[in-house]
Amino acid sequence: MNHFIFSVSFLVSALFLYAYGKSSSRIIGGEVARAGQFRFAAAIHVQTSDSKFFCGGALTGNQWIITSGYCVYNAELFTVQLGSNTLEGDDPNRVTVATSTYYLHPDFNPDTLENDIAVIELRLPVTLNEYIQPIFIASYDHVNNIPATSLGFG
Repeated sequence: MNHFIFSVSFLVSALFLYAYGKSSSRIIGGEVARAGQFRFAAAIHVQTSDSKFFCGGALTGNQWIITSGYCVYNAELFTVQLGSNTLEGDDPNRVTVATSTYYLHPDFNPDTLENDIAVIELRLPVTLNEYIQPIFIASYDHVNNIPATSLGFG
């Protein structure tokens, strides 16, 4: 598991939240995502012993979500939404799953956010389809001069 975490640690700088389906966006100059545009995006609702909050991640296979370490730190339960670019309302493409299993980087520091990476294991594999697919992870270490997209539920 540690090899997996280290091999994808470069993804931390762009955790994969995608645009919420509203006309206004908190991402400056952002656009509303089309259905299926970011098929890897995961909306993660986190419950701890004394709070609830929201963060995002990316599907890396049919049973794994990569996210930040702070997202899983002291977590007790995750409710993960996949396949939709909205958080509320009806969406026939949305799949919602719950899990409590995660693997936090062993050297994560909650004060400095060093090694701010983790993976969440889904209880069962999700069915991949035209709205749910794992993110492509490059096989090389450094990417120079390639545009990046920032995603978020705005």
